[in-house]
Amino acid sequence: MSPLLLRLPGPGSCRSDRFRSRVRRLALRHGLCPRTLLARFAFKCDEQHFARALLSRATHLWLWRVDQAGAAGDFVVVDMSSPDPRRRPALALDLKLGADLREAGSHQLRHRDAAVASLACTAATEATPLIGDGRAMLDHLA
Repeated sequence: MSPLLLRLPGPGSCRSDRFRSRVRRLALRHGLCPRTLLARFAFKCDEQHFARALLSRATHLWLWRVDQAGAAGDFVVVDMSSPDPRRRPALALDLKLGADLREAGSHQLRHRDAAVASLACTAATEATPLIGDGRAMLDHLA
């Protein structure tokens, strides 16, 4: 089974070389083709900029890149401020260039709770869906 999430521990992990290296390690750990997995986790449009900016501004937030074939959005964010994992809110983010920010589900977020459930020891088991432009999300989250 293919992994659904790839943790991005800091802004440097979004650099192209480090990102490819993380994906390769994940592929090897799961016995998958690195090239195929890289295509499924690759950044599009403004996603890389968003990830770097969020991780630079808000160190209390942990960020995961979502497998783009997994229908769980583009990223999962967990607020790690609470010592109790059940009290750590999770958000499933679907970046839409130029779109207004709104809390709503979509077809591309239909498996968000399954993605967050795989983080059960880290976060609450349900994810609030958030759709909109990356800049608006940055302002909202950070």
